[in-house]
Order: sequence, then structure tokens, then C-alpha cells
Amino acid sequence: MTFEIDQSYISILQEQSVIQDKIIKDKAVIVSNPVIELNFLIIRIIEYIRNNFIQSLYKIGANGLVTNTLDRHLDCLLKSITSIEVLENSRYYCAEVEIFIRAYRHVIQSYIDSYDERHFWESGPNLQCIHNGDECIPPEIVRKGVLINKLISKLDELINNEPYKQITRNRADKSKHQYKRCIKLVTRLREIYSKLLVLRIDFSLKGQEFNANSLEEIRENLSKLLKRFHFDTALPEIVGYIWKLEFGEQKGYHYHCIFFLDGNKYQKDAYYTDQIGQVWQQITEGQGIYFNCHRDKFKYRHLAIGMARHEDDEFFDNLDQVLIYICKQDQFLIENSLNGENIRTFQTSVIPKEVKPLGRPRNSKPHPETDDDNLQTNSSSEIDA
Repeated sequence: MTFEIDQSYISILQEQSVIQDKIIKDKAVIVSNPVIELNFLIIRIIEYIRNNFIQSLYKIGANGLVTNTLDRHLDCLLKSITSIEVLENSRYYCAEVEIFIRAYRHVIQSYIDSYDERHFWESGPNLQCIHNGDECIPPEIVRKGVLINKLISKLDELINNEPYKQITRNRADKSKHQYKRCIKLVTRLREIYSKLLVLRIDFSLKGQEFNANSLEEIRENLSKLLKRFHFDTALPEIVGYIWKLEFGEQKGYHYHCIFFLDGNKYQKDAYYTDQIGQVWQQITEGQGIYFNCHRDKFKYRHLAIGMARHEDDEFFDNLDQVLIYICKQDQFLIENSLNGENIRTFQTSVIPKEVKPLGRPRNSKPHPETDDDNLQTNSSSEIDA
């Protein structure tokens, strides 16, 4: 099975992300982490090279000088790099960063001193580089542009090697599994209820240090929240849910959650979303942040939140696009101490087996699904240079 996201939805979802990031920054103290930012920069570089099939960046003249830059965006990304050596001692694992480090060591490392590394990345393509330890007199001079072309060629080789291709296939298979699970749940709920109230809310924590303790804390808090639905009268009765755990450059570990309510019993989507968010803040003792997507829903042309009638195909088409988008988000980066562990990153409520008449309310609340999706990272040793 293949699934494609309608490109017209991308700008809407990105707009929502921008609004959310602004609100979160206004409410929280974000812990600046240059190493995290550099990791995500390298991920963007690898993804850009892979998606655009780039094999070189500069056109080299007969005299060895760069005469033209073939891709300005990639050139700008590479010039934003500060230090690859910092990543070599990082406490985070990422397959994309791993292959970049290997390519860097193979092509560039011997041409620059560590204290000159930032100057190397910021400089123009005709910077003169001399091989360290080169005893030739006069020493052979290599232009930065030539080295960058060799770096990109090596990256292209590593990207197309079987170990990395297997990693990307595993990610794609995981996304398809998650998407299928979501569609089964939504389809069954649509069969049971004549109306569904769909709530979307994101959870994170203030001032995360981006480590295993932060992950354990936010996981425990979400578990407490889901248990509260069984007995807390301040919370609405949910008939289904979907959550996805991600690691973001600005927000650290955070959850994307979708809750489904019987639309015949509940109508005020923004109100009930705030209720859930306020309980999240109570559970986290004021350290929790939530984003209520419903407060700005009037800004979106294609709604996938709020009230959905059984026959509203347009709403469920929009929801389908949101589910594809959420399920296609890859967990690229992980803290080293967690590398190789099975970490649950996705879950839905149990899919009801009995199809009840439309609109008939359920008597019980959903329990966590035992057939959940885990993040199983690949060891860095699996990628061959």
C-alpha cells in the first residue's frame, strides 16, 4: 500500500505549526541546545540531498576554481554548519548524522584544523585548503568547492548503500502500520456513531534538558492523563484516541494527540480540549504545556477537528490527510542511552469489535491498545562507510 499527502494541506499544517510554536515560546522557557540544532541541520541537509538527487554543488572550471553554485539553498545550509567534531562526541544518535560524520572524515577532516572548522564552513567555495601533514613542496592546494563536491558524492554513496536504505524502509513500514491502525479506528468509530467530536491537542513540557529523564517524565505524565479519563468527572468521556510521540528541535519530546467523543453528547470542541489541557497542567504540576488547535480553527480552510457527521466525507478526507501527515513524521534523533531500546512512540485505543447502531453511546471507555508501535533504533555500526 502506498499513500500520498495532498500538497495543498502542507501549507495549512505548517501554518498551524508556526502558530503553535509562537504560543509555546510565549509560555515556556525553551532550553537552547546548539548540539540539537546542529543535529537537525544535518538531518535537513541529508534529506535535501536525498530528495533532490544532488550529486554535486559547484561547477569547477579548468583552473580548479569554482565558477558557479548549482544549488543556493544547499550552499546556505552547509555554510550554517559550526562544528562536526561537536557531533562526534554528542550524546545523541541519528542515522543521518552518522553518515554525514563518516563522509566528513573520509573527505574533509584531514584538510582542516579543528580551530579552523567554522571558518571552513562559512567561507566561499574558492577557499584554499592544504592537507594536514602534506610534506610536498610546494604543498598541493585544494579548493573548498572541490572538497564539498567530493563530500556530496560520498554522501550520495552512503545514502544509496543498503544499510541506510534499510533504515528508511523500516521508517516507511512503521508509518504505514501506524496509518493503517488509525484508519481502522476512525472507520469503526464512524460506523458506530452518527456524529463524532474530534479534538486535537499537543502536549509538551517546559525547559526540557533533552535526555532520558525528560522522556520518562513526559511518558509517565501522558499515562496518568489517559488513566484520568476513566474516573475524572472534569474530563469528557472519550470513545477513542490516537497519540504520537515525537522529538522536536524546539519543543523536545512532545505528543500529538487526537481524542474522539460522541458528538451526540458533546458539542463544544474548544471547551473540552481546554479541559483536557488543564488536567495535563495539573498532572505536570504547572510544567506542562498544551496547544489547543481548536482556538484558531477558523483560520484553516480544510477542517479536520470539531464536529463530524457520519456522512461528512469532506471532513473525513481532511482527517485522513492529517493522519498521513502525523504518521509520516519520522523519529530521526534519539538520546544515546536509549539507542537500541524499544520505545513506544505510537498508540491507539482498542478498536471496537462490535458494530453498534449509529449514534448509540458507548458504556465503557477505551483502554490502551496492547498492539502498539515501538521505536527500535538502528545501531550506528549498521551503516557502512
